[in-house]
Order: sequence, then C-alpha cells, then structure tokens
Amino acid sequence: KLDVEYGKLHPKQKYSYIRDHQGFYPQASATLTASDVASNGETVVIISTAGNSYTFTAHTNTTATSTGQFSVATGEVEMMTALHSCFTASDSITKGIFTATLDDTVGAAAVTITQVEPGPDGNTTVTEGLTNVTKTDFTGG
Repeated sequence: KLDVEYGKLHPKQKYSYIRDHQGFYPQASATLTASDVASNGETVVIISTAGNSYTFTAHTNTTATSTGQFSVATGEVEMMTALHSCFTASDSITKGIFTATLDDTVGAAAVTITQVEPGPDGNTTVTEGLTNVTKTDFTGG
C-alpha cells in the first residue's frame, strides 16, 4: 500500500513521505545481465543517489575490487561474479554506497545493484558499454 501511495507523489514530496512513514525505505535497484563475456577495456558506469559516478572496467584476467576492475577471463558466470565482488568486497570502491546480489545462472548471469540511500534521487541511469551485457536503469527509489 505504501509503495502505491509513494508512486503517486510528486518527486519533491517523496523524501518527506519517507521520513513520515517509519520503516518505509524505497531503494532503487538496477540489473546487469550477461549472456557471454565482455571485451577487455569495456566499461559500465553506475551513478549513486548522491550523483557520483563509478566506473567498472572489464579486464582480460584480473579483478581489482578497489579500482572497479573485473575479470572477463572464463565465462559470463565468472565475469558477473567478479563484477559482483567489486560491490561487495571489503575494499570496494562503492562500499556503503551500493549493495549487490548475484544470480549465477549459466547462460544469463546477473548482478542486481541496489542504492543504499533511499529515495527518488537513486533512480539514475546506468551507462553500459559491455559486449553481451544488457542493463536496466535504477528504479524503485
């Protein structure tokens, strides 16, 4: 019921609605789904609720979570697992800004990314430049 009411509000009214309805915490989520591996050097850019951009770069065989680099060496499941670790590792460049879950279904591995901060400012665009990957932009905040 709160989701329906929230969805009908003008964006300027949404933050006060969140504050007034304790326990209502609408966080925006986006999904990246891979059907095969991306190519070395390709990127995806994620924008936080605060408006900061984070770039994640595909690499032939190395994952470095502190810089947002993920390996595309062996297959879509391994690639998406490496990308997922860029959001969840203790040295992640997005620690405290995003959370992520992994669906490691072979043939369509996916990472769902969720903004930590609630509200409509989290409904941002994902700039995806990865071969064999499709995206949905952030919604639900």
